[in-house]
Amino acid sequence: ANAQVNSDWPDNEYTAKLPVPALTVQSTSLINGKYNVTFADADMESVKAYSEQLRSAGYSVDLSLTDEEGVYIFSASNAAGDSVKLTAAGGTATLRLTVAD
Repeated sequence: ANAQVNSDWPDNEYTAKLPVPALTVQSTSLINGKYNVTFADADMESVKAYSEQLRSAGYSVDLSLTDEEGVYIFSASNAAGDSVKLTAAGGTATLRLTVAD
């Protein structure tokens, strides 16, 4: 496996459900059972590449994609019912993971 090394990427039960991004992690938080990651210096190309990683990792159910005027939003679920929403604009990006009950 060509596992990418990302020293900022936390190792926990939430990130275990996600592919490792080639993006700089600014902060993470867990709010009401939703795991949030904020990325710094998030260029659109890297964000789009990560959305492809998410899709390859099984987040392809009910997929929704917005890509217009500098705003990029990718949202999808996996077969287990976990859902992700990746939003990017103006050089910052956020990823929200909602784990199925």
